[in-house]
Amino acid sequence: AAAAAVTAGRVDQSGCEDVDCLAPVTFSGGTLSAPVDWAANGIDRESFSLKFRTTEPNGVLLAATSGTESHPDLLALELWESGLYLALDTGLPPYHIPLVVHPAFSVTNGEWQSLEYQRFLINATAQRVLVNCTVTTLDEDGAGRVTRVTRSLVTNRTLENGLTNLDIQGSLSIGGMPNSHWQFKHAPRNLWSAQLGYNFKGCMKDLVVEGRPVHLNLLDPISDHDYDSSQPPPVRTGCLRLGSQCGVNHRACGGGRHGVCYEGWNRFVCSCNPTFTGPQCHSESNVMTFDTARLMRLALRETYTSEVVDLSVQFRTTRVHGLLLLSSSNVTAISPEQCLVALSVVHGNLVLWVGVGARPAELFHMREPHFASDGRWHRATVRIQPGRGVLFWLDDHDILWTRLNDTLIKMDLLQVGQDSHGVIKGQSWPPFRGQMTQLTFNRLDILDLDTSSEYHVTKTAEYGTFEPDSDLDENCMAFTDRYSFLGKKLLHKTAGSFSVAFEFRVAEDGLIFFHEDLRSDDVTLFLSVESRNGSVRIVSQPSELHDYAPQILTTPMKNGSWNVMYMEYQTSHNTTTTTVWLNGEQHKLTADNFTPAPPVQGSRNYLGGVYGAMFHSLPFAVESGR
Repeated sequence: AAAAAVTAGRVDQSGCEDVDCLAPVTFSGGTLSAPVDWAANGIDRESFSLKFRTTEPNGVLLAATSGTESHPDLLALELWESGLYLALDTGLPPYHIPLVVHPAFSVTNGEWQSLEYQRFLINATAQRVLVNCTVTTLDEDGAGRVTRVTRSLVTNRTLENGLTNLDIQGSLSIGGMPNSHWQFKHAPRNLWSAQLGYNFKGCMKDLVVEGRPVHLNLLDPISDHDYDSSQPPPVRTGCLRLGSQCGVNHRACGGGRHGVCYEGWNRFVCSCNPTFTGPQCHSESNVMTFDTARLMRLALRETYTSEVVDLSVQFRTTRVHGLLLLSSSNVTAISPEQCLVALSVVHGNLVLWVGVGARPAELFHMREPHFASDGRWHRATVRIQPGRGVLFWLDDHDILWTRLNDTLIKMDLLQVGQDSHGVIKGQSWPPFRGQMTQLTFNRLDILDLDTSSEYHVTKTAEYGTFEPDSDLDENCMAFTDRYSFLGKKLLHKTAGSFSVAFEFRVAEDGLIFFHEDLRSDDVTLFLSVESRNGSVRIVSQPSELHDYAPQILTTPMKNGSWNVMYMEYQTSHNTTTTTVWLNGEQHKLTADNFTPAPPVQGSRNYLGGVYGAMFHSLPFAVESGR
């Protein structure tokens, strides 16, 4: 067995100067469970020590929990974003204590790291946590030589609260949490890696708990929920460190065609393209189609509580408005406040709301040039965690970030596609129309869920894809002759801005849209859209007075197919700007040195044409008038 291990990689049992050194094991997709007598040294103190090595940034190293079902006590050690943290809960509040988080002292550099932990009572209401981490890093000197440098980092904290005894009994989970603690179940809120289903991948040895050694190589492994049978065994004796896995596995991630390959510990990790999924991106993703009558709803039987949220969705749409998803907690007489996370397309841009209370706070409005309603696939990602607040990005664009005082997220209901429950009173959430795939909430694939003992799933959205606009005919308005049009008078009284969105398909040339503001002194602002010879012609003119020439844009359109139009008109600092998105392409028309007067007779919008008598009085620049 040793010879076979050496040929596959190398077995490392270094650092074992004592003849009684405990054999190391390699975690590649499993956990271990060891019985522990936590009261061996008294109920008011605990201790453990271990050594570990890995290159993966997240994972639960150790976890022990017990106590009441409503609020179990917790002692756990985890890796999170390449930092080392202690999760401790002896009664509110739960603690998440950083032990090693500075990038100069990385504990995920592949070297052996050591840790010694002690907790003991100071008095009836205070406890002290003492942790000594021996961190080994690879440093380069001035001559370019790489040496191993060992540093000792000590964490000494006094914690004060009403409860100090740690009520943990029974077994110790090693290398992760049991599978039953994941998928919207009872993973501790302050154990972040467990909330996202990350177990430890790497090597561990010399585990001593309450002064007694734990022989890891003699324990029976339990496979992870996401263990890939094509990868190495879930737990094996010896510290096996293989070389590059992306380089030697030519079929990894579909040979690079279906996703991007990243190096893990003795494994490769795939980030799949929108149409593929699975550990190796070999399976086609389930794509779900939504419209005004189609939705998905996930109702949890118990409230899900977490301090971290990792939310990702890939979507495509041509509609400039539509609710992608909305998570919320129930409103009760005891707890009238709601915790909300909402992601929606607004005016063709992606908007994120997060908040606690009757109405959520709009945190980010992903504005131009990040147009999201162009019919192409886009990936939106949201991450929320204490200390860092909220991070939000679309595709590969810059990350938007803001602090958030409270990041405790509670959820009883997750709605996808529309807010059928009317969660936010007074807030308009137009239904989403398009496709979604790879919707994950804390790494759980939402679109593939079916009703279980933990949640009830309602699906009226359909699996499969269609062209985003193929069924618009049943919801559209047809203009069948030169006399048909739709007019709408708006009674706003202030100058400034307006926006309009619509989709159109053209059979013959003609006036598609016309907007006019009737202002004082016979000054008229107008904006027109017309089809001319296979192109869209847009004319914007702040005034018909001869001093202000019209701004004209001519751009190709889809002949015989649906075209998506969104326009914004804004006035600022004597400049009027008309921003146009046509089928995802952005254009701008600008007029300087003009200050509009307020409209005294309101405004009018026309679709499909105007009154017959109006054609002869349309501005000269509008060719349909002739």
